[in-house]
Amino acid sequence: MRTIQPLKNAGRCQDVLVAYERAILLDPHFADAYDGKGDALCCLKRYQDALLAYEQAIQLHPNFAAAQNGKSWTLWQLGL
Repeated sequence: MRTIQPLKNAGRCQDVLVAYERAILLDPHFADAYDGKGDALCCLKRYQDALLAYEQAIQLHPNFAAAQNGKSWTLWQLGL
């Protein structure tokens, strides 16, 4: 959520989600795109989908701290 806040304030989270999904289509091994997709999904309050995106980022890059942080925040939002 750290990079999404200005876009959330501008109501642009759906646009950001589309951009990250396009990046993933271009390179399905780009962990940063999955992390960004998770952030955008959280912005849209689609927490279950966000969790899957963060988990994909972590699977690709197990030491990816931002994705680990996003996952933990999302789990907190889900009450898990």
